[in-house]
Amino acid sequence: MDAPFDCLPAAPGPVTPAPYSAPPPQRETRPARPRWRRWAWAAIIAALALTLSRLPWHAPPQQVVPPRDAATPDAPANPARAPRNPATMGTARGKAQAALAATLERVDALVRRDAERWARADMHALEAHVAAGEKAYREARYDDARARYAQADDLVAALEARVPALTTALVERGELALAQGDSAAAAASFERALTIDPGHAAARDGRARAATLDQVLALLGQAAGNERRGDVDKALAAYREALAIDAAATGAASAIQRIERAQRGDAFRDSLGRALGALAGGDFAAARKALARAAGLDATNPELIAAQAHLERAEKAARIERALARGEAATRNERWADAVTHYEQVLGDDASLTAVRTALDTARARARLDAELGRVLAAPQKLVDDDAHAAASRLLARARRIAAPGERLSAQLARLEHALALARTPVAVRLRSDGLTAVRIEGVGELGSFAAHTLRLRPGRYVARGTRDGHAAVRVEFELAPGSAATEVSVICRDAARPVTE
Repeated sequence: MDAPFDCLPAAPGPVTPAPYSAPPPQRETRPARPRWRRWAWAAIIAALALTLSRLPWHAPPQQVVPPRDAATPDAPANPARAPRNPATMGTARGKAQAALAATLERVDALVRRDAERWARADMHALEAHVAAGEKAYREARYDDARARYAQADDLVAALEARVPALTTALVERGELALAQGDSAAAAASFERALTIDPGHAAARDGRARAATLDQVLALLGQAAGNERRGDVDKALAAYREALAIDAAATGAASAIQRIERAQRGDAFRDSLGRALGALAGGDFAAARKALARAAGLDATNPELIAAQAHLERAEKAARIERALARGEAATRNERWADAVTHYEQVLGDDASLTAVRTALDTARARARLDAELGRVLAAPQKLVDDDAHAAASRLLARARRIAAPGERLSAQLARLEHALALARTPVAVRLRSDGLTAVRIEGVGELGSFAAHTLRLRPGRYVARGTRDGHAAVRVEFELAPGSAATEVSVICRDAARPVTE
């Protein structure tokens, strides 16, 4: 059985009926008022509508005047009961009907909102106003009837103004019952709120939550028990199921956040521990991978930031150590270009290492020297040129000033020295001719006519010329490579000279 609404907030001020209205009835001691009054109001409204439809419109009711005794003197007419103009009476009657129709429509809305329950005394006063207006209407006192209907309309407006506060109080009571786990009380409060205001969104939502409250509370209980036993996976599943049923389930969202936060914390500590272990073992790739997992869980954690900095320092030190070792090995093996690359890598990580900078300067100088020696030794035949021979000689002298030349440089110097010597060592040349041809070698001199002639010349490029009377001159080029064996060259004028024509 529904409880009365006496605990709900009252209207802002007393609603006072007209002085001659019926007094409100005394509050009953029974827990609830019977529902028959709603039907009574419906019957009243229907009866009034039927009555209005049957009353005549064309003329007011006539007064019954007793026959006047002939001996009785004429009495002055009573102004209050003097007949009224039919047109005026019709207008007043129409206004009264319109006022009643408007009032009854609003009264019907209040009845549907169960106002008999939350405004019993005011509804009784409203009933009295309507009844008094009906009585006046039947007696053709249309102005009085309209005044009564206006009073009833004012009372209806006052009751309608109370609806928002009543609905809010019921919704708050329902929400309190939800928080206390009382699904029945919550459902009753929300149902009553919807009776007063069927479109109230919060009441509809509350009624839906009340319908699933017992199921949600059971799931929350299961989840809490699983959490206490340490079965967080089952606890999470139950909390999530409760939240899926009721998105506002008390404590479900915070419990999920708490468990997930704890899980993230455990996963973070595990990843961080793995990272530090890998770092201690020098496995930087595994350490970086583990730190990336930890960063995905708590990127701003100070321990993570410290571990990341430690990893950076360790990787940097390892890079420096590897590059320095490779640079030193390249230096020992006189692979100067490689040494330059490795020392530059070291200084790229730490430019403050002055010893490495000195080593880099040495490696760069030796790399340049090594490149120059390589170019000269790759084409020793060019040393026959005086300028090239002089430049190579200066290069040899500069290289000999290195205190500890090393095996590679020593071999290069020996090869260069030998190449320079060969470039100045004469090579045997055997010249063949016919004894008639005069032979001359440019840059050397006239050799005359001969059948065979041998001489020694420095390596280089030469031109031999042969002349003979009546024959065309010949020109023979030949090259003597440094260190080559004896070279044979034939210089013979064989072709007759062409006659000169004028």
